[in-house]
Amino acid sequence: MSDSAEPDLVYSLYQQGRQRLDGGDPGGAAEVLELAVAREPAKASLHETALDRVLDRLNRNQRAD
Repeated sequence: MSDSAEPDLVYSLYQQGRQRLDGGDPGGAAEVLELAVAREPAKASLHETALDRVLDRLNRNQRAD
């Protein structure tokens, strides 16, 4: 994959993660957000905010069960 395509892929993964989280699938969101962070670790701070939301939602779901 070319370097110019990588940011587009990372952004796409980020968007997919947010959509999954907003759609009530925090586990699925975590999967794609972790892929985004792995592909572009220098921008991890952008994704950590979304991952924090995912983990918070997962923790709330576990406590509710």
